[in-house]
Amino acid sequence: MRYRFAVYNDLLHITNGFDAPMTWDGTTFANMAGSPPATGRVIVMHANRAFMTATAVPSRAVLFGDQ
Repeated sequence: MRYRFAVYNDLLHITNGFDAPMTWDGTTFANMAGSPPATGRVIVMHANRAFMTATAVPSRAVLFGDQ
């Protein structure tokens, strides 16, 4: 299992392709807020949005949401 990370707004965002996307604020782990995909593989933050590839959709799909 390979973990991927992105930092935005003082939160570490974590994905691994199997578990629900999570955040870490330096003290507490939590499920990512909003409505992220059930699982995410690669995550990139850009222009106040989180872009993520999801494992439950075709590999060419990219999902995004406000963060």
